[in-house]
Amino acid sequence: MPLAREVEPSADRLWETTVALVERVGCADEAHERVGRALDAIVDLLGADRGLLLLTPPEGGEVVLDARSAAGALPTHEREEISRSLVRRARDTGKLIYWDPFAEGGGSVGGSVGELGIVAAIASAVRGHDGRALGVLYVDVREPGKSFGAAHERFVAVAASVLGPLVRNVFDLDLSEARRARAEAVEPGPRELGLWDILGTPSMEPLLGEVRSALRSRLNVLVLGPSGTGKTLLARALAHAAGAGPVVRATLGSSDDLNTITSELFGHVRGAFSGAIRRRVGLVEHADGGTLVLDEILNLPPHAQQLLLDLAQFGTFRPLGDDNAEPRRVSLRVIAATNGDLDAAMDAGTFRRDLYYRLAGHVLRLPPLRERKTDIPALAESLLRRLDPARAWHLSLGARRALVRAEHDWPGNVRELEATLARARSRALVASDDAEVIELAHLDGELGISASLPPEPRPVAPSGDLSARWAALEQHREQVLAEERAILVDALAEEDGVVSRVARRLGLPRTTLLHRLQLHDLSSGR
Repeated sequence: MPLAREVEPSADRLWETTVALVERVGCADEAHERVGRALDAIVDLLGADRGLLLLTPPEGGEVVLDARSAAGALPTHEREEISRSLVRRARDTGKLIYWDPFAEGGGSVGGSVGELGIVAAIASAVRGHDGRALGVLYVDVREPGKSFGAAHERFVAVAASVLGPLVRNVFDLDLSEARRARAEAVEPGPRELGLWDILGTPSMEPLLGEVRSALRSRLNVLVLGPSGTGKTLLARALAHAAGAGPVVRATLGSSDDLNTITSELFGHVRGAFSGAIRRRVGLVEHADGGTLVLDEILNLPPHAQQLLLDLAQFGTFRPLGDDNAEPRRVSLRVIAATNGDLDAAMDAGTFRRDLYYRLAGHVLRLPPLRERKTDIPALAESLLRRLDPARAWHLSLGARRALVRAEHDWPGNVRELEATLARARSRALVASDDAEVIELAHLDGELGISASLPPEPRPVAPSGDLSARWAALEQHREQVLAEERAILVDALAEEDGVVSRVARRLGLPRTTLLHRLQLHDLSSGR
């Protein structure tokens, strides 16, 4: 029997369960697999309905490293449905935090727990061997008949200790380069996103393998994707994360004048052309020993492409007007980005195929935001922290759901999302000078999102008549429950009693739906 079904497990029972946890974790060889096995074992042995391991970067926010339920991996959309205020308290205090609705101050963690049907929840800080906070272990139960107590807290505390070195191994063996570079992977300025902000979301995991390879090599990199997806940010962050030499950015291709392009990239000698009264060092020379980031490479005219090919192939260049017998040499890496269709350009003969192969040592393709809507809440909170780093901005549950489910294709991608959040932040600050939460109402009118109208005020008895007020409340409660039961009956009928389909239809977590069905004594077919 899982611990959550025992009101107060004995010390022997707790010890047996802890031993079982350690034994199950030890069966895996690879670091990521150990973390997954550990989380599966914690959920199974504790009897939790869900368990999440969240990383907590120094800049704030939370990134889900793994999420499990009794049925296996937790679907992406359900990873949002936790008590984030509980997680933040564990993160900020470095302690284990327990919540249940009947505890003193139990409502202080925020309204989302009631909306999600959480019966009890525990969040515990996860630390590495050096004592540094790495993240938070979060578990909750939603099924009636389960509960947490002091013994369960002790088990979660031990589980967090077991997870600590496992998470540290993932840091060291997997993404250490990117995560160590989090603070330095952007140029100065509060509005820039770092490498982990761009890649630290579930849908970007397929890209991480190529990014890891790029971080460990000196091959040139080509970053592709629609406008506004963060190509230039990724290119600069990747260049800084590599940690070798200067990072120089060049935005070229706006001029067909070969002298202008050559001078910008490669420099010129004195007297090379009218007005060249002194020698100019080009961007290529400034980037020697480091990285040259080229924006919108597809805009380069053909004659400039030949010059860049010589640089990429041989590491040689000539400043404009230089008549020395031998060209100059540099050692650098080129990271190029474009939002255009390179395949079409090569087929049309407007972009050199040999230059493409010299630049495409690693090809990183950033998908448009419409293809990764589940990433929007985490990305939005990163953007809010960059917009206003002095405040601990986060999204309410309603705002998170609305941004994911809005019928909007985000044609402007991350750039459009940032503008949307800037306006919402302004509305939040107008409503309250000390605001730190973007509510659904602050998005009202944006992207087709509309805040729900408040319910009609119900008549209440005079404030002095407590018995009448209570009777009015009970009557209202009965009406709400009757309407809820009617909706559930209709939904079950329309979806042939299939719980998973009803849950999707109503936008509810499956565990919450099962709880409501049990409350109304309704049975489902499947």
